[in-house]
Amino acid sequence: MTTTLMQIYLGLFMVALNIGLLVWFQKTRLADSVGRMRGMMDRLGLDPGNIMVKEAMKDARKRCKRCRTEGFCERWLDGTAGGDNSFCPNAALFRQFA
Repeated sequence: MTTTLMQIYLGLFMVALNIGLLVWFQKTRLADSVGRMRGMMDRLGLDPGNIMVKEAMKDARKRCKRCRTEGFCERWLDGTAGGDNSFCPNAALFRQFA
């Protein structure tokens, strides 16, 4: 095997590894945001089985996935941070169903 061929294989392996890591990271991040959103709904007393809530949650999932206050959200959900949920990008939506 020539050096050039080895470098091509190594490059392809590195690209595949990076794609795999990116997919894993996105799945993990999505699972975390779904858990926080469920926790928020539980804490606010929202029924996830309500058909109106189900429809509204499609957009809420997207906002939750892009949220930049994940750490504060987790502290708020476990009770170590006080106040209301105004930090949440879905706060207004949740208030409609509470």
